[in-house]
Parts: sequence; C-alpha cells; structure tokens
Amino acid sequence: MNQQSSTINKKVKVLKDGAMLDGCLLGFCIGRDQLGSHAVYGIVQKEDGRLEEFPVSNVKITGDVTSNWLPIETAPMDGTVIDVWVSDTNAGPIRVVDVKYDAEKECFVHF
Repeated sequence: MNQQSSTINKKVKVLKDGAMLDGCLLGFCIGRDQLGSHAVYGIVQKEDGRLEEFPVSNVKITGDVTSNWLPIETAPMDGTVIDVWVSDTNAGPIRVVDVKYDAEKECFVHF
C-alpha cells in the first residue's frame, strides 16, 4: 500500500544492542553503512532526550501509521512532488520523499 502524508513525530520502538527502546521519529537521512553502501537512517529522539540515528530496519513505528495518509489514488498526477509511505518493503514501512507522477512511464517515480 502506498500513501501520502508524514511519519514524522510518530512513536517508535528502536532495536539497539538487542534491546527495544522507545522514542520519537524526527526524520530520515541517507548515509553510508559500514561497507560504504548508501543506507537510510531514522533520526530518533530517545526517551532521555538525546538524538541518535538508527538503520531504518531497526526502527519500528508503533500504532496505526496509515491513519493520516491518503490513498495513492488521490495523489496529484501533474508532476507535483509528494512524499509517499511504502508499507510493503522487506525493511518494513518507510517514508519516501521526492516522488512525482511520470506521465510517460505512467507511474510514480522517485527522483
């Protein structure tokens, strides 16, 4: 299911050193993992107030993440840039920014 809205400020559970921690998702960033490959990280404010980035695969959003999202069928198809929520990934649901409808390809594309 792909939808448009925001996952920012959602409560999350974060896996760190085998333990689950509570926090609040503040955003996403792209960096490099230990092997030098591009990786997506979630920026989380932990319960102690400190910020830390975690691989997206370690961040699990709690509760109903789709309640504020609109169906992708309602997204603009005129080239307007939107954010989408992709829930059917191996790493779990993720937010993808800079997506627009490509009339030539007849689908939404990330650019």
